Amino acid sequence: MLASAFISPQVQEICRRENTGYLDLAGNCFIQFDGIYIERAVEGNPFPVRGRPRSLFTPVSSRLLRALLEAPKRAWKLTELTAEASVSVGLASRVCSRLIEDGYLSREGRLLRVAQPALLLDAWRDGYDPSRTSRFTYFSFERDPERTMAALAALGADRKWQYAITSFAASSLVAPFVRGVGSVEVYVPDAGAIDEWVKAMDLRPVESGGNIVLLLPYDTGVFYRAQNVEGKSLVGNIQLYLDLSDNPGRGREQADFLRKEKIGF
Repeated sequence: MLASAFISPQVQEICRRENTGYLDLAGNCFIQFDGIYIERAVEGNPFPVRGRPRSLFTPVSSRLLRALLEAPKRAWKLTELTAEASVSVGLASRVCSRLIEDGYLSREGRLLRVAQPALLLDAWRDGYDPSRTSRFTYFSFERDPERTMAALAALGADRKWQYAITSFAASSLVAPFVRGVGSVEVYVPDAGAIDEWVKAMDLRPVESGGNIVLLLPYDTGVFYRAQNVEGKSLVGNIQLYLDLSDNPGRGREQADFLRKEKIGF
């Protein structure tokens, strides 16, 4: 039996999965034994902690999640995690405190370690807001997605431009499952980069029927742990999973396959 002032919904879910009862001062409870079953859930936390981040999935806060989930077995010092994620010590401390409170992160002395990577990734997937990313759709006279990706790679290498391919085009190189790439979706760092890529690749803006999409990210964290596959720059597997999960059609199927084959939790 777990007792506390407040037990978050995430910790409640962990307790139920482990067949562990819980009770808190807010009124949440789960008690089951000898034919007795009592369960009650209370909306919200009546004991909010001052300075507690309202969401773990804001653009800057999510940089910490990227670092933690891309290396789920690593033990971090707070200063190491702060430097890796390029965030302030204050923000890192507040986000990590909430992650611990919600049961996603554990503290071992001065070290932090992901306790529930699968549940944390599930929560991020469910809270992910793709509308923060601006999409610009174009028509390329090069119809073959593989050649389009090769052109991106050649330009990126020659001119030292930052880019990262995502969605089905990226998964076709990392963990192919769904056949056929309709369009190539690629993150570029800023609006100026969009103009440069459009000019260099002779792209034409269209409202529908495009075969290449330039993405202006909500945060540069999308480039974290970008991977080089066959000479092409792709987003890291965590970002790829998030993008695929939101993709209509068979995106969730491809995301689940990627998670099984490459992410592992």
